[in-house]
Amino acid sequence: MGVIYKLHQDVIEYIFEIKKKDPLLSCRKISAIISEKFKSKLSKSSINAVLKQSSLSMPVGRRRKARRNIVEAAGLGAFFLKAADQLLGVSTAFNEIIAQKSGMPLHDVAEKNEYMLYKHLIEDPENFGVLRCPVSLKALIGSQIQPKEFDAYLTEAQKVMTAPSSYCQLITKSFREAACIKIEFEDGSHFLFDGRLSTIWQSVEGIPPDLSVTLSEIKSYIDSYSAGKPIVLFMGPEKGQAIALFFQFLINLSSQKKKIVNIALLDNRSQELEVVDNVNFKEVTPRIVFGLWPWQYGQFRKITHLDSFKFYSSEHAKKDFFIAEVSVEFTQIVTKNKLSLRGCALKNSLNEKVRLVILTNAALAEVPACELVDTYLERWPNLEESYEDYNRKKELFFYTEASKAALSLSLLSSGCAEPSQGLEGISGYYLQALDLYAKWRFFPQGYRKKDFSTMKELFYELPCRLKKTKDRLILTFVVPPGYSYLKDLAYACRRVNERKIILQGAFRLLMETSPRLIDNSIALK
Repeated sequence: MGVIYKLHQDVIEYIFEIKKKDPLLSCRKISAIISEKFKSKLSKSSINAVLKQSSLSMPVGRRRKARRNIVEAAGLGAFFLKAADQLLGVSTAFNEIIAQKSGMPLHDVAEKNEYMLYKHLIEDPENFGVLRCPVSLKALIGSQIQPKEFDAYLTEAQKVMTAPSSYCQLITKSFREAACIKIEFEDGSHFLFDGRLSTIWQSVEGIPPDLSVTLSEIKSYIDSYSAGKPIVLFMGPEKGQAIALFFQFLINLSSQKKKIVNIALLDNRSQELEVVDNVNFKEVTPRIVFGLWPWQYGQFRKITHLDSFKFYSSEHAKKDFFIAEVSVEFTQIVTKNKLSLRGCALKNSLNEKVRLVILTNAALAEVPACELVDTYLERWPNLEESYEDYNRKKELFFYTEASKAALSLSLLSSGCAEPSQGLEGISGYYLQALDLYAKWRFFPQGYRKKDFSTMKELFYELPCRLKKTKDRLILTFVVPPGYSYLKDLAYACRRVNERKIILQGAFRLLMETSPRLIDNSIALK
């Protein structure tokens, strides 16, 4: 065992400090950090002896081997920032510009730029260039980058960086959000949907800004629609003229004489941001999927057919259901026009009432019941919790001034980096921008004014287990003892899971929380 009394008190206190900040730090890593900071060698046994004084040492015995495709490390809460980056699309544009100008492979450029972006989160604040947990950075990027590799890349990338201001303009442009999608038919009728595709609205002015999305995100939805996938709405509207508009929209979709001729993206002032011109409206057969709650449209809907319920386990919602094919006939109150739709009814158990009905204008012969349920739950996995969140956003919009504010980069305390600061300066500014976006679009409203260091301490530095499957990255937060923000963390995870975040080319990001304590017996090297 190491001899503690020979150590200076400031060394002992520093060991306690860094171990409390990152409980997953091994004695080997702490030894390296101490050597770098205090210019003196310290054995692993001495460090372990110090930690035992404060009950911070790892359990004695053989450590478990890391399992294949599973990584556990501190600092993986930064995946919230990666999710924001994917929705904003800035890194993709940066990478393409630098790769084109430098001639370097796009994949290499992407990895090095991610290293530059996220290394600030992993660096020891008192030891510049020293990474507290290299495995975290490797998990965030998807590969191991050596500092010398990055330095060589940065030298080459700076040579082709001729107009730094253009990179700042890319960041600014990425923060433009679409409050509304306007779908126009050839008969002149048009229909408005919020950017999240929650439901249909009577006017743009009535849509809460919290339902806005980036242009990059909404265009990805439209791209999938143009590829033949359905528009997946959270629900039909609940009251007012919007209900009549929704029925008319469904009737238009079923008519061979009424074709969609235009899709435009509008801001919250009804100003046109872009017209989507990559959809072949004549060849695409519009399909829509939406949820219907038991309390909706009771006075003008009738169930005309209901099959027997069968057990179904949903991978997307991580819950078991009983589902049954159903046919529903709707009658418009004024015109008395009738519309029949098919879908699936969901129950938690055979003895309970129907929880939700998922409907579509496509024939169930084209879309089997299980596929219809999967399509809806992949987009909206949280069901009643999402409904509560949707209503909360509407109520805050109608009754509080703060919820009428739009997300803007002007909310950052500083502007974009000066040209002399180069790519690393711009990268640091963009990291702050990602934090801003995450606070506004993932976390509860009370976090919008929290500074970056607070968010880093509360969420981004949290330890997580990252599991890679065939097509998913599943991030499980392993919260420390006494963690007070589990409810807010779970809320943010649910909001991320409602967006289709694709990382490392082909893996859907899903986040979840685990109430268990940190497992310090897992060795991270």
